[in-house]
Amino acid sequence: MLKKNIKVSLTILPFILYFCHQRWLSNSKALLNIGRSPFYRSVWNPGEASSEREGQCQALFKITSVYNEEETQHSSTRGSANVPAWYTDSEFVKMAGRRVKTFLDDISKRPEGPSTQDYKYLGSVLPRLLYYKDKEEPAPHRGRQSPNLSRKSDAVPVSRMKQPHTMQKDMSEVFIMDRFQTTEGVLPFIPCRVKKYTRRAIDACFKKRLEKKKQLSIFFLGDSKIRNMVIELVNTTSYFDYTISSKNETWPWAVYRTMLEEQDVRFSDFEATTESHPGLRFIFKFRRFWEWRDVDASDEVKILTEWAEGTQPVPDLLIAGYTSWMLYTIPQRLENDPNSPLDVLDLLMRVHEVVVPLLQRVAHRTRVLVHADTRLRPHSQAKKPGHRLAMNAVFQNFLEDWSEMMFRFFEKFGSGRITRRRRLVTRTVRLEGGLEHLVNMVEEITQGDRPSRGFDRMQSPPEEGAVKDYLRPDESGLWWWDTSLPINMATISECSDLHDRNFTQLPQYSEPVLRCEDHHHSGTATLNFEVHMLLNLICNTHLAVDRHFCCS
Repeated sequence: MLKKNIKVSLTILPFILYFCHQRWLSNSKALLNIGRSPFYRSVWNPGEASSEREGQCQALFKITSVYNEEETQHSSTRGSANVPAWYTDSEFVKMAGRRVKTFLDDISKRPEGPSTQDYKYLGSVLPRLLYYKDKEEPAPHRGRQSPNLSRKSDAVPVSRMKQPHTMQKDMSEVFIMDRFQTTEGVLPFIPCRVKKYTRRAIDACFKKRLEKKKQLSIFFLGDSKIRNMVIELVNTTSYFDYTISSKNETWPWAVYRTMLEEQDVRFSDFEATTESHPGLRFIFKFRRFWEWRDVDASDEVKILTEWAEGTQPVPDLLIAGYTSWMLYTIPQRLENDPNSPLDVLDLLMRVHEVVVPLLQRVAHRTRVLVHADTRLRPHSQAKKPGHRLAMNAVFQNFLEDWSEMMFRFFEKFGSGRITRRRRLVTRTVRLEGGLEHLVNMVEEITQGDRPSRGFDRMQSPPEEGAVKDYLRPDESGLWWWDTSLPINMATISECSDLHDRNFTQLPQYSEPVLRCEDHHHSGTATLNFEVHMLLNLICNTHLAVDRHFCCS
């Protein structure tokens, strides 16, 4: 009798387990259907954010020090007709959870912060954008971008192809999915959902902003990577019919956009305004942050100093980014001045020790985002082989990692300690016989126990009951923007996929979406996501959006 009961129990047990599994799965999907990340129940570190909602907005841009992993709840990624089936597979989602948890655990133990390899791991948990179609089957869609690739018989990710290279001759078409399409604004290392803004919502956002304040200025300060971001922002909202002002001349945006390939235009400042939204201004200043003798005398440092000391009004939002030109000019500088006492790493550190404390002081007056530098594409091409060799030698990941480590160091210690800055000066040494010899020397400039006047916070407290505006500065200071770096690393991996399969002749390899031929500039697949991150920061508190979206 006992054996019979055991046999019946073993027969029923699989059905019970299956029923429980289905109930658990449906509950997980129900949670995700309201737009939450797989890690939305994370416990916030009170030292990093004053409240959960405040921390969520900062976590839209900054990955590290956001989660307390002890109570993190893992669940599967939301299924959708627009999300490939392989992305919703439970094993893939579990892998994504493990990668993110490992990343956060490791970073919490390493004061030097994340490295390029860490961001690469995070990029590997994102769904891929590349899909292929066999010759024998009809193409699912005519365009390059396919809005619905849910059936495995239609297309599969390039990264999941198992056939050896010699058996892939039957591939005829490669499709590029949209990043929002494949994730629907959910990234495993962001604890809130990123809203994709439509034309109508963007228009309503800026109108509401300008109703409360007659001017809304968004300032972009940095190199070509920052320029590409503002160009993508203006392209996304090009229906505003912008007028571009540059070098005392004005052009419609449609005309100015065609001029960007000209070098004197590409490296020049510009400002975008529109009659449809008077008071809205997008300002870009091309600055290299590459001064190596007297950093304080550079134009970019003068701009930051004026904002920090209150002698010039600050913009409503500042997006800054730099490092590439410091790296790119190091070989030329050292070649022209072989007696220089500074090496590559010292040159990087000297710029950060001046710029970072200034950015912190500006962040006491307005919201400041500092964009992490993009990484080198190992298989990028260049018209001149020598130029390609130089770029590959200069833009190495370990130099970028060192630069960001120095940024974090001065972010933590630069504003409170005695500021010891150095400048490179040239002294003339007189020799016998009336001869002279020029000697480069490092001169230390020591200021007081505080960087300079104007350091104290000068913002007014928010009105009681007023809507939270995340463009206003708060206790968290400037925000390091590295959440888009895994997206950039994912596209670099996809470029490597195409290169390894000898698909570099396909238009997808050279087109702006991936920009595989470019050494270190992000493609529009990354830039477009960054633009919508900015729109979430600017707009979500001024529009009626679901509270599960970031910065709502």
